[in-house]
Amino acid sequence: PRPQDIAVARAAVQQAQAELSAARTKASLLDIVAPFDGVITQRLKNPGETADPATPVLAMVNPNRTVVEVQVSQDQATLVRPGAAANISVDGSVNRIDGTVVAVSPALAAQTGTMTVRIRPARGRSLTPGAAAKASIAVRDVPGAFIVPESAVVKDPETGQTLVYVARGAGRYRRVDVQIRLQAASRVAISGSKLMSGESIVTQGAYELLPLAGGGSGG
Repeated sequence: PRPQDIAVARAAVQQAQAELSAARTKASLLDIVAPFDGVITQRLKNPGETADPATPVLAMVNPNRTVVEVQVSQDQATLVRPGAAANISVDGSVNRIDGTVVAVSPALAAQTGTMTVRIRPARGRSLTPGAAAKASIAVRDVPGAFIVPESAVVKDPETGQTLVYVARGAGRYRRVDVQIRLQAASRVAISGSKLMSGESIVTQGAYELLPLAGGGSGG
């Protein structure tokens, strides 16, 4: 072969190698590889749709490292810290699963105004991917307090004192002045020197008792 023929052939080989490299690069971009083995829970993009590196196309979970994501209000999120103990109930089950808060997202969702808290179940306790769950998170230890529904706590319009009513039987009630130690959602932690364990507290219609009960803690 003439030298010029050899040069042309070499140039063709180099061009073919470049085209092969570009094809391999393009092919690699068509493969979706997850960083772990898991279960796909949601397809966010369909075949033919435009995708970019910043847009997720699939949602998946690692069954061995399942987490529960719960949405809490901004004021509640400020009380939650990683490492806090939590209880999880799945799909309305009465059985509770112990867990630990692993992360609190600093981002506020624009549509809901909530923040995401991630809870990991205790070792050996797995959850079904995609299942609906509720969680209770321990944000503070309040010794000597009683947990009551929010509707049980009323405020005297004359004195501004916070109080509850204890049922004494036969349509009689005892007024007990209390202090609110902690409030979350529809529950309140209260304490009072005249409040005793085992007593029945009025949880509905407590405000209607204000004109009927006498003043002071004795009632």
